[in-house]
Amino acid sequence: MTGTLDGREALNRLDTTIAATRQALADAIAATDAGDTRRAEVRDSQVEAYRALAALRFDLVQRAEGLETLDRLHRDAAALLDEQDRFVADVSAALDAAAARIAGLEAARAEKARALDAAVETYETRVAEVEASLGDDPAYKALLAAAEETASVVARAEQKLEIARADRRHKGAPYDADPLFSYLWSRKFRTPSYKAWPVTRLLDHWVARLCGYDKASLNYARLTELPERLAEHAAKVAAKHAAAADRLEEAEAAALARAGTGALKTAADALRQELAGLEQDIEAAEIDHRDLAERHESALKNGSGPAQKARQLLEHGLKAASFPDLRVLAAETVDLEDDRIIDALVKLRAEEMSLDLEAERNVRLPSRRRQELEELDRLRRRFKREHLDSPYASFQAATIDTVLRGLLRGELDADRALRHLGRGVRRRDTRSSRGFGGHERLDTLGLPDILGDVVWEIAKEAGRQGSRGTPWSSGSPRRRAPPRSFPRTRGSGGGSKGGGFRTGGGF
Repeated sequence: MTGTLDGREALNRLDTTIAATRQALADAIAATDAGDTRRAEVRDSQVEAYRALAALRFDLVQRAEGLETLDRLHRDAAALLDEQDRFVADVSAALDAAAARIAGLEAARAEKARALDAAVETYETRVAEVEASLGDDPAYKALLAAAEETASVVARAEQKLEIARADRRHKGAPYDADPLFSYLWSRKFRTPSYKAWPVTRLLDHWVARLCGYDKASLNYARLTELPERLAEHAAKVAAKHAAAADRLEEAEAAALARAGTGALKTAADALRQELAGLEQDIEAAEIDHRDLAERHESALKNGSGPAQKARQLLEHGLKAASFPDLRVLAAETVDLEDDRIIDALVKLRAEEMSLDLEAERNVRLPSRRRQELEELDRLRRRFKREHLDSPYASFQAATIDTVLRGLLRGELDADRALRHLGRGVRRRDTRSSRGFGGHERLDTLGLPDILGDVVWEIAKEAGRQGSRGTPWSSGSPRRRAPPRSFPRTRGSGGGSKGGGFRTGGGF
C-alpha cells in the first residue's frame, strides 16, 4: 500500500489489527468448544446406538445390567452436555463483554484523541502567530541572535575540547610509555618545584640529555594543559549561552502570555491527561480479556471442560462395560433395523476419527491467537509510550503493514517490531520553530521520541553547511540548534622529532 500515515492513523491501523485478532481468538475458542461438544455428542450417540441394539435384541443379552449401564452413561453424558452449553455460553458472554468494553474504550479514546488534536492545533496556530509577530521586533531578534551565537560558540568550544582530549590520549601515549621521560616529569624536572641531591641532580641532567627531555616536555606540557584551559573556556561560554537562552525564553514566554496561549495549553494538557487515563483503562481491559482466554485455554488443556468430561466418562464406561453379546450381534446382524444401527455406528466412528484430527489442529489455535494478541497489545503500549501515535509522526503505510504482517506470522516480536518502526518514523514539521516557547510547549505537542529527530538533525546540518548566515528563513525567525560538528581548524597530523618523541605538532 502506498502513501504515508501520521501517528494517529498508524495507531488506528494497529487497533484494527488488534480487534481482528481478538475476534480471531474468540472464533478459535468457539471452534474448539464446538469440536469438543460434537465429539462428546458422537460418543453419546454411539452409546444410544448400543442401547437401541440391546433393546432390539435384549433376549440374547447375557447380563441385563449391561443395558442399565448404557442408560446411566447416557443420562450422565446428557447432563454434562447441558453443562457444556452453559459453560460455552458463559465463556462467550464473558469474552464478548470484555471485547465490547475494549471497543467502547477505544471509541472514547478516538474521540478524545480528535479533541486533543484540535486543541493542539489551536494552540500551535496561536503560538505560530506569536512567533511571526516577533519577527519584526528588534529586541527579540537581538536576543535570538545572541542565543544562536552563544550556542555556536559552545559547540565550537566543546569540539575543540574533544580534539584536545583526543590528542592528549593519542599523542601523549609515547611520553607516558617512556620510563625516562615519565621519571623526570613525575619529579617536576626543570621546574621550581624540582628538588634533588647534587649527585641525583647530576644524573637527572644526564637522563634529560639522553631522552631529549627539554624539547619533549614543552610539547607534553601543551598536550596536558590545553584540555584544562579549553574545559574552563567551554564552561564559561556554556554559562553565557544558558543566560542568553534564559533571556530569550523569558521574552518568548512573556509574548505567549500576552497572547493568551496559557489557557489553550492548559486545555490541551488536560485532554492529554484524560487520554492517558483512557489508555490505562484500555490496558486493564485487555489484560482482563487475555486472562479470560487464558483460563479457558487452561481448561481445554487440563480436560476440565464439561464436554471433555462427558467424552471421558463415555469412553471409560464403554471400555469398562462388557457387552460381548452386543458386539457379536453387531457383527451378525439379522434384520434391517440391526443393519441401520450398525451403519449408524460405522458413520459415527468415521466422524469421531475426523473430529479427533480436527481437534489436534483446533486445540493449538487459541494459544497461538492469544500469543499474537499479547504481542500486538505489547507493541501498542510501547508505540504509545514512545509517542509514535503523535500527529507529528509520519510513517510509510507499507512499513506499518509489513511490521504487522511480520508480527502475525511470528517473524517479529513486539520489541523488534518497534525498532523497525523507529527506524522508519519521520517527524513532521511543527507550525512554529521547535525551540520556540521552551520544552513545555514540546511536551504539549507530544512529539515522537524514537528517531523522531532525524529530519530535524538533517535540517540543522544543512543549515550549518549552507552559505546563508541568517538564523531564520523569510517570514518568522526559525530557532536553530547548535550544530553537531565543525570542520577542524588545525590539522592533527604532522610531527616534530625530539628525543625520540613524535608529538604530532599543531600546538
